[in-house]
Amino acid sequence: MQWRQATEMQWRPLVGELVMLPASDAPQTIHPLSERHNAELGLSADEVFNLGLANLRARLTPLMQVATVGQPGQIWSIEGDVYHSSRLALHESWSPLATAQGGNLIVAAPETGTVLYVAEDTPAAIKALRTLTQNVMSRSPRPLSSELLRWTPNRWEVVR
Repeated sequence: MQWRQATEMQWRPLVGELVMLPASDAPQTIHPLSERHNAELGLSADEVFNLGLANLRARLTPLMQVATVGQPGQIWSIEGDVYHSSRLALHESWSPLATAQGGNLIVAAPETGTVLYVAEDTPAAIKALRTLTQNVMSRSPRPLSSELLRWTPNRWEVVR
């Protein structure tokens, strides 16, 4: 029973199949936090998630410093940091990129360290992004999601 308690992860839905997990970050590893850890920290689950989001905001370079404003007909990427996919939890931080792209932003997080995106919402662009997403996932040691997400001012929406 104790082992089960220690390994039960707490999570919150993000969008589609993606969820948020609070974690403890060490130099070489990232460990998901269970409810047992919350008690050890003296924090409620809400406080743990809020602290995690605050730490994520503080840790990440602002999106517009790592992203290129996309042009139609191209797929762009943000790569190289294990927390890039976690940027999706910071919905508001994507607003400048979406605005710079005329309100068009569709993203995919095929692995933890990569976010792919396009600046158009056409069937051809969506098909190309799906294909590249599947390709990256098939080669990744840490695949994450094949879902495509559309940025809207209020939330991410799954592209069907």
